[in-house]
Amino acid sequence: MVLDRKGKGDFMIDGNLFFVSVKKYFNFLVIEQGFSLLEENTRGNIYFEVQFKKETTIISISYENHEDYLSIVIYKLQSGRIPSFNDKANIIELKSLTAKIIPDLDKIEINNNNEFFSEFHVDSLIEKKIMESARNLRLCFPYINTKWIKVNFYCCRGLFLDRKAWEIEEIWN
Repeated sequence: MVLDRKGKGDFMIDGNLFFVSVKKYFNFLVIEQGFSLLEENTRGNIYFEVQFKKETTIISISYENHEDYLSIVIYKLQSGRIPSFNDKANIIELKSLTAKIIPDLDKIEINNNNEFFSEFHVDSLIEKKIMESARNLRLCFPYINTKWIKVNFYCCRGLFLDRKAWEIEEIWN
C-alpha cells in the first residue's frame, strides 16, 4: 500500500511492499552474484532495511519513510562485523559509485542492463526509486573490485595523494 502524504507528491511505503520490491528488483544479487538474503529489519512504519550477504560483503538497502530517503550501502566486513559508518575505507554508498562509474560505461552495457529491467512493471514512485537503484547497482557491481574503482574511491574520499593505481592498497579483496 502506498499513501500520498498530504498531496505533496511524495509517498510513504508499507513495509511489506518495500520488502517485496527490494527482493524482486535486487534478486540479481542472489542469481548472478551469489549473495543470500541475510535479514529484513523494520522500525514501525518509519524505517525498513533488507541486507544481502556474500562472504565478507553486506549490501544494505534501506528506506526512511519520514525523509523519503532510499539508501544503498556496500560494507566490507571487518572481523565479521559491519564497520562503523565513519570507516570510509570499508563502506561505499551507491550514489558515489554511480557518479564515478556510469559516465564511463559504454552504451552496450547500459542497454543490456535496461533490457534486463524492462520486464519489471512499477506501480509507484517509491518502487521506481527502488528499481532504479537496483539498475544502478547492477551496472556498477562488476567494477567494485577493480583498481579503477579503488582509485576513484580514494579520490572521492580525499585520500588520493598523487599515487598510481598499482600503488594503492587494495580495499576490496
